[in-house]
Amino acid sequence: MNKETTDRARQLLIKARNILETNGWHQGAYAANLGGRAAVCALGALNMASTDVSAFTHYDSDWVPMLSAQVRLAKAAGLGGFARERIPAWNDDPRTTAEDVLLAFKKAAEL
Repeated sequence: MNKETTDRARQLLIKARNILETNGWHQGAYAANLGGRAAVCALGALNMASTDVSAFTHYDSDWVPMLSAQVRLAKAAGLGGFARERIPAWNDDPRTTAEDVLLAFKKAAEL
């Protein structure tokens, strides 16, 4: 992977973590309205970071860095398999906490 892709993936992870800290974390859907702000799941935060639009808008032209960010997040969370499928299950697991998700984003950005 080239440096530009790696740097962009890191930026997406950092921005997504900031979105989670600001908007709040959510389980069970990409996003939920919590008092005027959109609390988001892990993938919803990455979508928002990538598009600057909403948790429901998938990827901008940076799809390679987005996929790299997903793989890094899955690795940081200790997940195996295809990241796009594993991240939602991990995010929505009743044992997963907001702190778990924020820590995984932090670790992923440091990979």
